[in-house]
Amino acid sequence: MTKVVSFSLFPYPSTFYSEEKFPLIEGGLIFNFLKQEIELFYHLTLPPSPSPSPLVPSPLLPTLSSSFPLRQTDLWKKTCFEFFWKEDSSTHSYFEANFSPSLAWNIFSFQNYRSSNNLSQHLKASVQWGASVHSFTLRSVLYGIKKPILWHATAILEYPKGPLYYSQRLVKESPPDFHLLDHFCP
Repeated sequence: MTKVVSFSLFPYPSTFYSEEKFPLIEGGLIFNFLKQEIELFYHLTLPPSPSPSPLVPSPLLPTLSSSFPLRQTDLWKKTCFEFFWKEDSSTHSYFEANFSPSLAWNIFSFQNYRSSNNLSQHLKASVQWGASVHSFTLRSVLYGIKKPILWHATAILEYPKGPLYYSQRLVKESPPDFHLLDHFCP
């Protein structure tokens, strides 16, 4: 069984300067429940110049494809795309996956809201990154996923001047908090 979903991400006004134009961030998910995989796409389209472009970490390998060994922590401190999901309605536990244009990734499990995160060793990911003059695309596949009942997509963009800029599907509170379960959707 497969389910396909598309989404758009919106910036938090408190983290973005109004004189700058925010890139358009759109994405998609393909849930493949038989293979226990989720394929994610994030496509970032830059606004016309003279708006600055986000800083994009260079790939860690000479190829534009990574496999399992590129796990790193603290990816959210630079340009990063994130995916949260919940698999069990009877608990408060959830997962967070981080993907970097450097091709690094990581997956964490939480027992409760922002409880100490644990590396999720049984889940794996692959990351691909492509770029053109005015756009970037990140594609990732998460392996070993049970059927998610709720999910949430986010992005963090680092610019040469200023703080990190945060975006997600629903912009509710300030400062941004991607871990709130009321941001997750079925």
